[in-house]
Amino acid sequence: MFNTADIRIAERIGVLLVPGAALRFKPSKETAAPESGGLLSSLIPKPPRPPRPAANAASRSRPLVQGSEQTLWVLRDGHPQPVKVTVGLTDGRMVEVSGGGVEDGLEVITEQRVEARKK
Repeated sequence: MFNTADIRIAERIGVLLVPGAALRFKPSKETAAPESGGLLSSLIPKPPRPPRPAANAASRSRPLVQGSEQTLWVLRDGHPQPVKVTVGLTDGRMVEVSGGGVEDGLEVITEQRVEARKK
């Protein structure tokens, strides 16, 4: 015989929620800050990128601390923009956020896909 129980320790009504993945997202340097060096910078080769450290399970599932300030990346005019938010309660999947730059219907970024360029 099995039983289940839901235990509520807190409940909020009328708050803004985002997926936890949105608070873990960081855009690539090329997307976040496009260079504007003109023709000359496009002709000069860039040094190779350093290898990215392998993401381990601990860094992916790092808990969010209630009341901490985090960066949430949103899409505005087709470009990613950082917005500082304060983290509230979480159910492990969705996270309550508040701050001056967040509003209902805001498009938050949870992942970035790299498309292969055609030659």
